[in-house]
Amino acid sequence: MAGKDFKVSPSATIDFLTTLLEAKPDLLYKPQGQGKCRGIDFYPTSMFMPALSNALGTFFTAHKRLPDLINLPTTADYFFKMKFFGEIPIAPNPASKLDAQYYIPQSIKDDIKVPKRFWQSTQPCLPEDEEIPPGTYWLKLDLGNASLRKIEWPPSKDERSALNTTAQGWMESRYGVNWGEWWYGLGPQRIFIEEDLTDYLSTSSEVKIYVRQGKPVLYYTVQYLKKKVGNSKWLVNYFDANHNLIPGYCSYGINGAKSKMAPPAVPENIEHYLALAAEIGKDFDLLRVDLITAQNDKPFLGELTLCSGNARFVFTPTELEDTIRNSLFS
Repeated sequence: MAGKDFKVSPSATIDFLTTLLEAKPDLLYKPQGQGKCRGIDFYPTSMFMPALSNALGTFFTAHKRLPDLINLPTTADYFFKMKFFGEIPIAPNPASKLDAQYYIPQSIKDDIKVPKRFWQSTQPCLPEDEEIPPGTYWLKLDLGNASLRKIEWPPSKDERSALNTTAQGWMESRYGVNWGEWWYGLGPQRIFIEEDLTDYLSTSSEVKIYVRQGKPVLYYTVQYLKKKVGNSKWLVNYFDANHNLIPGYCSYGINGAKSKMAPPAVPENIEHYLALAAEIGKDFDLLRVDLITAQNDKPFLGELTLCSGNARFVFTPTELEDTIRNSLFS
């Protein structure tokens, strides 16, 4: 969270913005497209500078420098620019776990699954016992990150009270808005109860596909490695659009190139997954489409991600950084 990051002073934030707008005045005055929004247009004046300052601190913590939005030397600089100056479709809100499904065109609805949601509410108060069949579920926050609890239904009186308190805590503030991920502040905040996919996930993996202007240009696979109960880790491997494994390391998960495991095979049915992602992301300049895949089954739609890693990912060596930057932003 931004509160744990390097603090950038108000004067340094003003200097950063002044220098940027003198060099790139079009960033300030560019009109919004219909149905789209930019961070600089989303924030009221009283919130913009604090959010920018927090975002600068997060970036500095990850990269030991401030972002360079004039020369854009790395992938992270481009993602930082996207947070405040990129045009993003907002109706429906792609950051919403509940609304992401509305970006699935009718033409591919039979080829992709969406987790079943049994209940949702804008109030942090669970439904009555009889409203949901007994079983195992996940209680989740719609607009946020890592706010979820595995639950057994119906809950006991004490469990219900504790879960309501947890949900209330989730909903007291908007995740991300204070450090530039403003899309989490769009629309009503909701909690919802979703089917349990634990068994499915135990034999599946995720493929996270970057779609640039309707074309899949890069993807990485995530394989979840369960070391012990309550301690999940993940193995990450990057591939280019021609399915070549890209050597190098990313500051996310356990990079496959760094592990002692055998190099992964290209995911089965990858061309189908890329085609699905292209359809979902066709209205975006850049979008990451997450698909949860399993052998001999349709993929589940995961989340739609706008600013991958919140501009914090570090890619090494230079060849990996260059490949990713050129694929996503050239």
